[in-house]
Amino acid sequence: MPILKQKRGRQRWMGRVRIGTDERSKWFPDDSRRSEKAAIEWEVRERARLKEKTPSACVAALEWATKYLAYAQGQHQEKTCREKRATFARLMQSGMVDPDGPVDEILPANALRYLETQRSERSGYAANKDRKNLAVAWKWGTRFVPGFPLGPNPWLIAPRMSEERSPRYVPPASDFWAVMDHLAASEDIADRQDWIMLLTLLHTAGRRSEIFNLKLFDVTGNQIRLWTRKREGGDLEENWIPLTPTLKQALGDWIKIRPVKSEHVFSILRCAKGMPEFYGRPFTNRQHFMSRICKRAGVKPFGFHAIRHLSASVLWNEGIDIKDVQLILRHMSQATTERYLHRLGLLHPTGARIGEALERGGKVIQLPSAADG
Repeated sequence: MPILKQKRGRQRWMGRVRIGTDERSKWFPDDSRRSEKAAIEWEVRERARLKEKTPSACVAALEWATKYLAYAQGQHQEKTCREKRATFARLMQSGMVDPDGPVDEILPANALRYLETQRSERSGYAANKDRKNLAVAWKWGTRFVPGFPLGPNPWLIAPRMSEERSPRYVPPASDFWAVMDHLAASEDIADRQDWIMLLTLLHTAGRRSEIFNLKLFDVTGNQIRLWTRKREGGDLEENWIPLTPTLKQALGDWIKIRPVKSEHVFSILRCAKGMPEFYGRPFTNRQHFMSRICKRAGVKPFGFHAIRHLSASVLWNEGIDIKDVQLILRHMSQATTERYLHRLGLLHPTGARIGEALERGGKVIQLPSAADG
């Protein structure tokens, strides 16, 4: 796109085109709309001429996207892959990137314009998720795609967009136990399984997919093993965490009485009409389950991941050391745990430590009032 710059004491439009290492520019008479339009038309003609004159050895943007998404399909869970596919679809349809053009035409200015558009049309948070996905894809391209530019990553040069986030919803413990009481009152074996599944979520702070994929050999002694792909590269990693006595007893009883003898601890026991073939298979998704059960229990709806929030909240409010909270949440660094708790409205990453230090010192600091200047 043309840029407005000062030359010889006045503002003038300048058209600029770069294809690979070949760059051309042209000044136009003034800062009028007519000059801007002429600069745009010149850029279109010059870009087409340079492409025809010097075919780029650089990979096309669409080819980069296709190769990365094919790689991601084998590395990440389907939810993550859908997010990445949607990100690339938005980028290719934005008009700011030529899908058939070389990927080295994606400059930091293009990246910034795209992210600003996403912030305006969606939100700053959504724009930053796209920025993260595209930055990771660009880094992968520099490593594994022949002809990929090796210069700076434009998605990391482009600044993060401002966000307005409210604390994540943490359901009251009373609401969680109202749901549990509703399930416990039923004599249906499927409701019994759901009760134990939710208890497992609470006692492990596990993610939905981790509990859905829990197998018999992951429950042993006084430990339970959860498998996660929430690491860079998408590798499947194991984490052993303590098995509480309550959960140990509940899982042990369930494994003895469950009607499906599968390697998975939890299996589908209710099938939609006309789909009996799903009986006994492991869960992959339970889209409306939590909203239905919350409605029946008469509480504000919350999802599976909100139970993880509740677990973190209970641990923190009980005075558990942040290093032990980190162990249960299975974060790689304490800083991640601090950010997590902060987003739940439970602590400020640095303020908590300052407050603890002041309390240990036994002193109260009087802050100045507005009247004191």
